[in-house]
Amino acid sequence: MKKIDIPAKYVTSCCFGGPQFDILYVTTATLRVTETEKELYPKSGAVFAVTNLGTKGKPLYCFSG
Repeated sequence: MKKIDIPAKYVTSCCFGGPQFDILYVTTATLRVTETEKELYPKSGAVFAVTNLGTKGKPLYCFSG
């Protein structure tokens, strides 16, 4: 198992994407981030693209009933 350090106070979600589903997109939030925390984590609120993980996601499976 790998630990990925994200330079933001709050991570909100993540998903794999990209042409090969090998990029992990991580969203972060600024909600409830104090002014002090904004100084410590100035990238809060950004979306991060994490590469070279050695793993992939899968395409979305669409079901219609």
